[in-house]
Amino acid sequence: MLYKQGLLGRAACPGGWYPDHGPPTIDDTFVNSIPAGWTFTRSSANATNCLYSDAPSAPAFVTYATNAPRFLMTGLLMEPQRTNLFLNSEAPVTQTIAVTNGQAYTVWMHGTGSVAVAGSGASGSATHGIPYIFTANATGNVTCTLTAPVTRVQFEAGPGPSSYIAAGATAATRTEDRINKNYLGGELNAQQGTYWIEWSSKYPVSTAGITRLVVAGVGSYSSDNNTDQIICYSGAPNTYSAITVDGTGAAKAQSSLQPLQLPGSVQRTAAAFDLHRCRIAQDGNLDLNPLVDPNFRPPTLLAISLFGGGNNVPMNGFLRSFKYWPISMGDDALKDCTTPGYYKSEPVVKFDFTTGSLPREITWSRAASTGVVTDGIVTDAVGSSYNTFALTVPRLTSQGLFFEPGRSNYLWPSAAPVASRTTVSLGVQRYCMWMIGTGSCTVAGTTATITDAGKGLTATQGNPIWFDVTVAGTVTVTSTGTLNRYQLEQCGGAQNGFAGPTSFIGTDITWRSRGSDNLSMNSQPWYPTQRDCTMFLEWQQYPARLGSGAQLLCAYNSGGSQREQFFNNIADTSNQVITVRGQAIGTSGGWQTAESRSYTVTLGDQTVHKCALAIGKNDPNNSSIPTKMAFDGVVTSVPNSTSVRGPDILTFAVFTQYTNSPVNPGRVRRVRVYDYLLSDADLIALTT
Repeated sequence: MLYKQGLLGRAACPGGWYPDHGPPTIDDTFVNSIPAGWTFTRSSANATNCLYSDAPSAPAFVTYATNAPRFLMTGLLMEPQRTNLFLNSEAPVTQTIAVTNGQAYTVWMHGTGSVAVAGSGASGSATHGIPYIFTANATGNVTCTLTAPVTRVQFEAGPGPSSYIAAGATAATRTEDRINKNYLGGELNAQQGTYWIEWSSKYPVSTAGITRLVVAGVGSYSSDNNTDQIICYSGAPNTYSAITVDGTGAAKAQSSLQPLQLPGSVQRTAAAFDLHRCRIAQDGNLDLNPLVDPNFRPPTLLAISLFGGGNNVPMNGFLRSFKYWPISMGDDALKDCTTPGYYKSEPVVKFDFTTGSLPREITWSRAASTGVVTDGIVTDAVGSSYNTFALTVPRLTSQGLFFEPGRSNYLWPSAAPVASRTTVSLGVQRYCMWMIGTGSCTVAGTTATITDAGKGLTATQGNPIWFDVTVAGTVTVTSTGTLNRYQLEQCGGAQNGFAGPTSFIGTDITWRSRGSDNLSMNSQPWYPTQRDCTMFLEWQQYPARLGSGAQLLCAYNSGGSQREQFFNNIADTSNQVITVRGQAIGTSGGWQTAESRSYTVTLGDQTVHKCALAIGKNDPNNSSIPTKMAFDGVVTSVPNSTSVRGPDILTFAVFTQYTNSPVNPGRVRRVRVYDYLLSDADLIALTT
């Protein structure tokens, strides 16, 4: 194989990869910054980071200045010019909009309501995450009728949704994004070469126009006055082509390919040219019947434009990476280098919950609550304070996002403990009691029958207790010494072990509850399906206990029948030791698959843990593929006893089952998904 193992994926061999040739002469990544030598422009300041796929709560957006690039989760956002025709789009109401015959239009919205579009060829509705696209069959008007709640609306001329353009009393326009590299001289070979690009379209490419991925020409691509060109483009829905053009503008050798990847996925395209050959590869697939011209010689090339520019039709999507070799790759190398993971690649999903704001693609909510929501936890110091949060506000800190199941505090007033408190009737299940202060609190049955669960019946600072109610009734809690606050909460049955405790719940004149947190990623077309995949989770556990079945990360299809997940397999019964399992469950081609890996780990209070699950999916022969899991730098891998083909993953939930029911407390820090398998060395590096 023409690769070596490298950190976070496969890396190109540095030298001797081809006879007399080394690494690419251009090797640039656009995920976090504009590489040296490239020029990025956009002549308007109406660009934002708000996409149709954002959470339906319509999170606040950032507006970017003229010529300011937009680096989002997937890469550098590049878009054609668009105008939002929907007036007062931040306070939308039903309105009529003029359209032009033959023009394609896209309507999208945020909120849980809908926008019905009717007239001049339109007859449909846009809902959250599902734009409505139509082509006007007459020059006239369409009516957009809103069914609340609708938070913002975009009505734009063009196929497929682009990023949000805030419009007021008049329509607002965002101009085209452009990026180019001019006067490359010796970096480009006049006789032959290979162009490679990693990218993602936000929406299926339309038949309207030829959308460029890469254009190489003889002059400056601040304009498009070139006739000698090498082009990699899309001209029909999801079909990608490469072509060489001579000085008269006539097409010569060319190649086309219908890719297997869905639009929206991260894709890798390569096109190789020499004296009489043009060959294209897309995600490991080759065009089998390229056209050739044995008498054609490629032009001398001096400039490169990515995703359009000038008179080219711009791509609506994300630019991630570009490479160029001054040699024409052979067929095997083209297939290899466009396979996911051949080069060290950024993750296709990259969420960071330590920044103080939720990722835009995430939906968060908290169930109904009656108590005061706080960030106080069992390991707080004596006399420490805590922060309170409104019921609709996520608890975001530099340590991550608080995420917990719903609980009730049966002691009141919880921030001013009393000497003796007889609680309301408790049902038959396991309970946890804890306190902050220099004193202690002891529980005893009043009308309830209780048994020690193995941790004693007196709680002190840093030492919570668990007990079981075997006959429902009331209990009495007796406090001595100085207590700053205390909590008595349910934590499931004995089979859950010593789950919890969760964060402090403020109570006043009676017991109060905190509703469960819910967190999920909106379903996206670009989430890897039927592909090799590595999922990564970084979280902080408090306290160091997980109940049986406690979920860490679950990626799944719409119904939850197919999923990949981390979860705790046994109850914590003694020393905070758990068994963590990584599992893939799927259905494909009429056969069921189920595969798991598990091993024992010891959690630590307030300790940041990292785990990764690598699952092979690309298995056309239904043969055995290893599943690997890494936990805090330790990798386990056992050959499968059954065939594993990856589930059709559409979304994921953190700290919850696929049913979105949280079962363990902690702080979510980072989530990443790679669309390839990481090696053992990479898994160790990622989780250490």
